[in-house]
Amino acid sequence: FIRSQQYKCSTILCRSSNYDKMIYVTNEASLSLDQCVLEYSHGEFIRVDNAYSSLSLTNCTINQNHSSSDDPAVYVNPADTLHIAGSTITNIPSNYGVRIYGSTEAQLLNNTFDSCVDGAILVANPAVVDVHDSNLLVSNEYGVYSYSSIPVNATGNYWGHPSGPGPVGPGEGSLVTANVDYGGWAIEEIPVETQDGPTITSTANTLAVVGQAYEYDADGCASASGTGSITWSKVLGPDGLSIDAQSGCI
Repeated sequence: FIRSQQYKCSTILCRSSNYDKMIYVTNEASLSLDQCVLEYSHGEFIRVDNAYSSLSLTNCTINQNHSSSDDPAVYVNPADTLHIAGSTITNIPSNYGVRIYGSTEAQLLNNTFDSCVDGAILVANPAVVDVHDSNLLVSNEYGVYSYSSIPVNATGNYWGHPSGPGPVGPGEGSLVTANVDYGGWAIEEIPVETQDGPTITSTANTLAVVGQAYEYDADGCASASGTGSITWSKVLGPDGLSIDAQSGCI
């Protein structure tokens, strides 16, 4: 149960949760998982239900393979940002791989969705969703099902067949609904590559002068490289110190 803090975890294995949620993110919390394996949950693996919370998954595997579960792997309703990259979601017995609701900005990049019984991705109003360079291997089910009025950008994906998606699309691959841009699809499975998560690249000035405004560095802003979203915040510091959550400027 993660609330009101920022957490980053890597190289962990979570298995056989007996609760209805393996990981629950709320109350403006931020969670980043890298190189993690989540298996055999009795319910949702990860649920996010706060408009100021964020979730990032890179290089992770979610493998349900638990016949009693009827929940999606990842359920977001809503979140500030959702980022999933270089990951595999598989063996979801009776739901979608990812369900995205509310005012969520989501990027799903270079992932594989395989054997998700209801479909890979479900999108509802007013989420803004981009899905690219991914394998949507859910034969006879929806690769992307959208009942959002905001178009879903799902270009450059492999839909399980060289001819692309159907029935709105022209092909024999995984299904797609209207209001989804499925153009430029791949004709073969796309390799899922290891993603580099955000790494802070700026260096803080360690000197300050009493009575003068502190200067973090030349431009006064923290910076980072790599993929995935990053939200800046002050963990410890004097009362007058603040950092912009989006720009990193101090």
